[in-house]
Amino acid sequence: MKSTIYEAELYDLLKFAKAFASLGSAVQDQLDDLANERFEQVNPNALYLMEQRLYGQNEELDDVMNTLRDILDDTTV
Repeated sequence: MKSTIYEAELYDLLKFAKAFASLGSAVQDQLDDLANERFEQVNPNALYLMEQRLYGQNEELDDVMNTLRDILDDTTV
């Protein structure tokens, strides 16, 4: 796994950039909230879109999406 964006493969960088751009600005803002663990700011529909477009591209991002998904699943039971 690459440690910096500079070292990332060009294909992977472009794939992520396109997926990020496709989220739209409102979901991009919520991705920032997610990354900073401000989970209460993230709409479940935004999380779903993030999962659909970004899951599997970054281990740390996957982990934080899984954490929020677990929280949301626990509160809806």
